[in-house]
Amino acid sequence: MRVHIIVDAGYEDIKNKLYETGKYEEITIDYSLNTAVAYAETAESPPDCLIIFDGVPVSGLMNDGSIQYDRASIDCITRIRFAWPKTKILMLLAPERKERHHHWYIKALAGFSIHDLYFVEEFNVNDLTSWIETKKEWYDVAEYLGIEGQPLPVPKVQSQQVTKPKPVTEEPKEETEKPSKQVLKGILNKLPVELPKVQIPKLPGIPNIPKLNLPNLKNKKQETADERVIVVWNSHGGKKAETALSLAKELDDGRTVLIELDTTNPKLDRIMGVPKPGMEELEGDWKPWDIGAGVLTCRVLDMPFEKTDISKFAYRYKHGIAYLPCGNTFGQKVRKFPTEDELKAMLSHFEGMRLIISIPCDENNPITPIMWRLADVIYVPDDPEKQTELERIGFKAKAYNSSGQN
Repeated sequence: MRVHIIVDAGYEDIKNKLYETGKYEEITIDYSLNTAVAYAETAESPPDCLIIFDGVPVSGLMNDGSIQYDRASIDCITRIRFAWPKTKILMLLAPERKERHHHWYIKALAGFSIHDLYFVEEFNVNDLTSWIETKKEWYDVAEYLGIEGQPLPVPKVQSQQVTKPKPVTEEPKEETEKPSKQVLKGILNKLPVELPKVQIPKLPGIPNIPKLNLPNLKNKKQETADERVIVVWNSHGGKKAETALSLAKELDDGRTVLIELDTTNPKLDRIMGVPKPGMEELEGDWKPWDIGAGVLTCRVLDMPFEKTDISKFAYRYKHGIAYLPCGNTFGQKVRKFPTEDELKAMLSHFEGMRLIISIPCDENNPITPIMWRLADVIYVPDDPEKQTELERIGFKAKAYNSSGQN
């Protein structure tokens, strides 16, 4: 049996205790509901049982009994249930959840067939293994649903009479607003086989790079020498893109690439002046940077990161910085987020380079917690509470204010 646990940091010993029973072949763990959502939506196969402890962090909130926390947690649990519809979800709730003003919370859980609810203050590993093996039904939580003693509603059987649709006499109109997949494939075929690489020379020892006139530049480079993947994130978005660009300028040694992964608000694409022509404008010979090819371009053209050397799309648009855009989607909506394996594959093409990556502000965006995990350090501009929170759950995070001091 495969088990996944969502528990507050500091209680990871539960995983070891369960392993010692010898009953479970795989046990994985998350320390917040947000990271659990990202894992659920990108994992190749679901666990057999998911254990959620009441009070785990979600969207920067702790369980303080507030309606905001409860709503945020229900939102995350909803996404997990949609990702893992057949997984048994077992929840360990505080005894206070039995009180009437919490019944709406239990009803929300029951609406997603989550009936394995245990109201406990303390327990041992034998209790936990017993609960994993026990299956509860709706009637076990009926007293909180307001249906105790009432029979289950019988669905009404629809009439067997079927009204046949009228035959369509007119040919359906072709959609012209969005380019078809076939046309997009045509663009894919037009991409040069050998795309010119960005001129980022490898300079062993870096003896001839002129010093930039920036304060504390030498200290900054020494400080970040071992930080190859640098993520820039905050919860409000203010100065995030500017901070990423500032860091790229400060740390640029000819082998630094700035990357926009904020698929919701790719502000760096606008700052760097990335062109995004329509498909009807693609005539003659063109290069990837002429069309603003980037991360999302690969998604709409079905170019898997494992087989596409996306480093070839990086280009010095402005400010003398090699930049990989979020990219031109040609008006197509990108509905599927990259998985952790896909993002790892994308980053692997930048071997030997330092990467400065701006990521989405929304903690529920799967890209965000994935990049937290892949980062060597996370710079958090003008958001000290979030910086402290990231450190508390085990990430290396540094404050960075809008004046450039950290």
